[in-house]
Amino acid sequence: MNKTVIFGDSLSAGRIGIAYRRYIPLSTEVHGIEGDTFTKVMKRAIRHMDAKHPGRQSVIVIQGGANDLLLPHMARQFVRWKDAVAALTAASDPPIVDDDEFSKILAELLADAVTRHPRTTMVLCSLPILGEDLSSELNQRRIERNRIMCQASQTHPNMLWCDIASPLEDLVRSGKGTSPFLPTYPGQLEMDVKTVGTDEVKAAALSSSRDLVATIDGIHPNAAGAQRIAAAISSVLPW
Repeated sequence: MNKTVIFGDSLSAGRIGIAYRRYIPLSTEVHGIEGDTFTKVMKRAIRHMDAKHPGRQSVIVIQGGANDLLLPHMARQFVRWKDAVAALTAASDPPIVDDDEFSKILAELLADAVTRHPRTTMVLCSLPILGEDLSSELNQRRIERNRIMCQASQTHPNMLWCDIASPLEDLVRSGKGTSPFLPTYPGQLEMDVKTVGTDEVKAAALSSSRDLVATIDGIHPNAAGAQRIAAAISSVLPW
């Protein structure tokens, strides 16, 4: 059976909230690291292709980039996020907030990947919703970042664009969601992990307690959100 390899951040790691990969009806190998920026995700994927897939036909899913916008936002909005974000960004490849800088680095990374691995089909995912207040400044920035990423993906014939955001937006609108909830401190994420585990019912209850529709915390999906992410990815896979 062909295996789809997924590189991403906490959404792909699936420890917080409900893992979307459980709903992908294909064999997957997932490499998700919480807090990773787009550059980190992409560089890990390229190293993997260099080591495991040289010259081979394969499919790689790239899901990342939310932290480039989300982490700086959290550090600005919530005092208790500042130290955690500083620690995450002190290492190499910190979040890229400026769209022009991001566009330049994105183009370089994509060109490098497709040049080195012309037989690999790369599926580039959009940024998911960043909070369920879809009118927020953060979500408006996310929409513009997705436009940049979509446009860049269309310059390469062996790259596919996967919009995982629109199905989540539709779900939020259908549930009349407008909650501005976001975690106010990093420890809240760990508390959510203990509360939910992998239980879809507990995830739904936590969402409801926060007036959320697609996520447990504005970022990480509940079962309904995870199913829509998985369906969007599955629909573009070339297997």
